[in-house]
Amino acid sequence: MDEQGKQTYTPNKADRFFSRVMICLLLFPVLAAAVKWIMVVIVMIYLWSTARSDDLPREIDRVEQGSYAVILSAESEPVFFGSQNGSITLLENGKEISRTDFDLSNDGKYMNEYNWDVSWENDCVTVTIMGEEQDDEILTLYFNGETKKKRRPRTNTDSVSSLFIWKFFDEF
Repeated sequence: MDEQGKQTYTPNKADRFFSRVMICLLLFPVLAAAVKWIMVVIVMIYLWSTARSDDLPREIDRVEQGSYAVILSAESEPVFFGSQNGSITLLENGKEISRTDFDLSNDGKYMNEYNWDVSWENDCVTVTIMGEEQDDEILTLYFNGETKKKRRPRTNTDSVSSLFIWKFFDEF
């Protein structure tokens, strides 16, 4: 009792222990989430800083016909779910005739041989760049050095994954 005759509450050891346990139980998920996100940030910074950028530009694929060759090259690495920069180079007898750059939006995946399709014409080569998150980009590289770009909107029946599957089975 205090001096005015009112009864005051003084916590005993069991009450203090219970309140400390409850605080720990409530703070544990918050601290665990914070540690998880700190670890994710550290890993992403590490991966971003040690990306395979030392060997860029990197040749991904090459298609040759006669004295001509066309090369698909990666100019950057995709970060998180971002796009990747690439280039198409047309060569005649090993000498560069023309080169054009593009962005590949492919859900953060690395560029590979299934992201392009090459068709040879009499005076040019037509390269179609395909990504999961973009319309097809059609690049026409003429043997006289000119280049043209255009986009072909994807329809509901087009599926990049089905194109990958068909190109994969065409190799067998």
